[in-house]
Amino acid sequence: MAVEDAKVPPVPTAQKLEIRQNDDGRSFIAPAWLNWFELVKRKVDTLTALVVGTGQITGSGFAVLDGANWSTRSLQAGSNVSIANPNGVSGNPVISTSLATTGVTPGVYGDASNIPVITVDSFGRITAITTIPKAP
Repeated sequence: MAVEDAKVPPVPTAQKLEIRQNDDGRSFIAPAWLNWFELVKRKVDTLTALVVGTGQITGSGFAVLDGANWSTRSLQAGSNVSIANPNGVSGNPVISTSLATTGVTPGVYGDASNIPVITVDSFGRITAITTIPKAP
């Protein structure tokens, strides 16, 4: 089986999807639609067999097709980023960012007689600031 075997067929466009009643009062839909729904169910079953039945997916996370094999992935936290529920098992993952304080006091640095000297870290944050006297 391949992923192509699980592709959904085109929707029948020749007939509207509507539920009708027979003379005996039983409901039915047009045969083209019934065939389409049955085919979609078979395609879902095929995809389920591909993903679950192969045993390729174990654990929890997001299912991805990597070439011909299925595997799981989960979101990974990084520097200044935290993730609650990274594998999505308990609900939607929540990504939060935070920056540690730099120790720089907010304010205006420099004036007519002083020039600011600024230190910037790899995140573009000002980590230190002082002033030096302006040369005459």
